Amino acid sequence: MIKKFVFFVFALTLVFLSQRCKTVEEEPDYTYSIDSVWWSDSIDANHDGFTSYRKLNFDVHLKEDVSRPIRGRVYYQPVEASEFTFYAFSKKTLAVGKNQDNIFDVPIGDPNKELGRGLYNFKIEIYEEGGSRREAVTGKADSLILYNNAFEKTETDNNYSLNVYWRDTFDNDKDGYWSYAYLVLDANNDADVTRNLEAKVYYKSTSETEYSKDNLYADINFTITNSSPDDSVSIPIGIAPNDFDHGEYDFRVELYEAGTNTLVKIDDEENTPALNAVKLETDDEDTFHFTIDKIWWTDFVDLDHDSYTSRRKLHFDVNVDREGLSFPVYAKVFDKLPDSTEYELYDSTAYFVVTGSRTNDAYSVTIGTTKAELDSASYDFLISIFQTVNDTSEIIRYTISSATVDTLKSQKFETAQQD
Repeated sequence: MIKKFVFFVFALTLVFLSQRCKTVEEEPDYTYSIDSVWWSDSIDANHDGFTSYRKLNFDVHLKEDVSRPIRGRVYYQPVEASEFTFYAFSKKTLAVGKNQDNIFDVPIGDPNKELGRGLYNFKIEIYEEGGSRREAVTGKADSLILYNNAFEKTETDNNYSLNVYWRDTFDNDKDGYWSYAYLVLDANNDADVTRNLEAKVYYKSTSETEYSKDNLYADINFTITNSSPDDSVSIPIGIAPNDFDHGEYDFRVELYEAGTNTLVKIDDEENTPALNAVKLETDDEDTFHFTIDKIWWTDFVDLDHDSYTSRRKLHFDVNVDREGLSFPVYAKVFDKLPDSTEYELYDSTAYFVVTGSRTNDAYSVTIGTTKAELDSASYDFLISIFQTVNDTSEIIRYTISSATVDTLKSQKFETAQQD
């Protein structure tokens, strides 16, 4: 009797643990559907009906009010084959529920596997990230779009190539964000002929998923000759009034045969790192402010003790509102008699380096050198801080004068002979 009771308790325990494990392991079964499927960005450069590149897009809906990380799996099948073969994953995306749109895309062609010339069927399956259960699959309603699609490799599709890079980037405040730059497009074609092309450049915030036709930044026509390196074009990006607020932006370049809708090449942030998360800001944001926070005199020479010095040093501490960053600048010191309206240049300094608000980078100018003595009088002084931009342009960054600082006002000087 006791043995039967022990066996009954043991069996009951096993059933309880089994049910508990099932409860722990059981995953919520949410309701997914592939709402729509479409193609975009078809490249058929030789107009034979066989594309070397196309983007397969699909919209996934999640019924419940949750967010789940999901990923699409695309399969392909030559029409003469009996089974589908895995082709590529989509990007992992956090799908939003309540039947909102969750747009995915998978490039068919470069940078994924290129398909040899032929007709192909496609299929899409949806899985939760890390899960093995198929949550949704394309059905018969999508067969008109996904079946009998003609593809060929780029090498047989009148091959165009496009090299994209940046030049003359300008980052005035050295924070990593350009206020402007030039986007260079170097297009080439294998054929030894001249081609007339049209390039459309689009942009979007990196946080956005789709390029809008409203965000067309530039549309230019140009001519190329086979693979000549001398026919590249440069597009100014960020120059006012077409500037960008502080942020990160993706760019997309579409290349067409001029005068047609024939798309021959696409470069965007997915296959060209130079177009991904480009840091930009406005010209006003790409600046910094200098100040002169302290001015003082030392090394007075007044041999006759009449309070008129024949020589002394003017010190000034220049600071900039970018802590930890250093900037080469130079100063010009001007003087004038109190009853005069115009300052005259007294001296121009060599370059010196200003770093944030450090106090040990102060600079000094000797007033009353043998080459530039001041006749006996009271003088007002003015100091201007200059920076050289693009190796040629001089910009005044800050000016301070006797109008606001008493240290620069009515300073008594005389020549060495008068002293």
